[in-house]
Amino acid sequence: MGSILIRLRYSTGAHRASAPGHKATASSAVSAKHACEALVKKLHPAEQIERVEALESTADQGFTEYRFHFKQALGV
Repeated sequence: MGSILIRLRYSTGAHRASAPGHKATASSAVSAKHACEALVKKLHPAEQIERVEALESTADQGFTEYRFHFKQALGV
């Protein structure tokens, strides 16, 4: 089972998701959840999300962090 760290910021009417160490980003004016899920699909299109862990609040730094955990592939 793998995981990825997603940082989420809100700026000028949109939620913006990024992952440290990756160039890809995603944004959504609808919700933070949509931005995070769009980025996960870009970076790990074949993976299924098992659970999402909200990490200790970093809101005072201007962003929130989540760790997305993926289901282990069958036969691995």
